[in-house]
Amino acid sequence: MPYTQAEVLSIIARVAAEHGVPLWIAIAIAQAESGLNPDAIGKEASGSQSVGLYQLNDAPNAKGAGMAVEQRQDPEFNARTIMPDIKAAYDAAVAQGLGGMALLKQVYFAAERPANTAAVHANIERAYNWIADMAGPEDTSDVTLTRPPSSPVNKQIQSLNLSIAELQTRLAAEDKWFLDNAEK
Repeated sequence: MPYTQAEVLSIIARVAAEHGVPLWIAIAIAQAESGLNPDAIGKEASGSQSVGLYQLNDAPNAKGAGMAVEQRQDPEFNARTIMPDIKAAYDAAVAQGLGGMALLKQVYFAAERPANTAAVHANIERAYNWIADMAGPEDTSDVTLTRPPSSPVNKQIQSLNLSIAELQTRLAAEDKWFLDNAEK
């Protein structure tokens, strides 16, 4: 079944909230992995396939092992399969005192375990900048944000009642929580 980007974002938002994963992290990782395309299929050099929003791989011992392509293309199933790993990686990164781009990269590499290549780093940085473009200015010491032109996704996020102002509020609340808890 084809999904609109608004439906995909809504699924990600719901599953991320259920697992306590910040929305911007969940969306940025899906954007980096599949461009928010639940039907995305990546063929690996090893012969395995990475499928869906979070590119669940079917190699032995991988998150998608033993799962059919159609199952991994279900955005809700795909998100629910990986979100516990994203949450664990997020909690570990926050415990290390990470924020901004460093936080996202730590979560991404721990949860998704992609090849550590320049292309993968560029992809996650593009996703971070894409999120930052929607959320507005953010204080980051480890990256210079290069803002792409305003994205049509902004309208879709607003239609989900996840307006730019709400994303900014959520990011500010997370920053406050982090600062309050980092001092303890």
